Amino acid sequence: MSLKISLLLKMMPLLLGLAGPAWAQAGRPVPPPQHRIPDPALRRLLARQGFLTNGVLNEKSRRWDQLQISGEGIKSLEGIQYFTAVKELYITNTRLQRLDFMPPNVSYFVCSNNQLLTLPPLPPYLHYLVCDHNRLAKLPPLPAT
Repeated sequence: MSLKISLLLKMMPLLLGLAGPAWAQAGRPVPPPQHRIPDPALRRLLARQGFLTNGVLNEKSRRWDQLQISGEGIKSLEGIQYFTAVKELYITNTRLQRLDFMPPNVSYFVCSNNQLLTLPPLPPYLHYLVCDHNRLAKLPPLPAT
């Protein structure tokens, strides 16, 4: 009899819908998939820097103006486009071969010592660009700034 009660008590949070991540416990909706970071190495780095809550970008990621991504075996930066306040972006010493997007307000961009083959269109406010030690054959058009 006591085993049944013990199991029931352990299962009670599940039965009441109280188990799971904090956002589910608080009754908040599940965040959209675009606010998740698919690359595990990037996710670990951003979590250490305080940009993730329960694996999802938090408010800090929307107001931080400088982002430094280095090493860590990172292969994809999908998700950094949601760092909308970033003005300075440093991507160094990664395994990246492609960069398909970047935050829209970047004015200072350093992408040294990667394996980049291409860059995305550059933001209109960009006024500083360093991309040495990559495998770039050409740069996208430079903004008029």
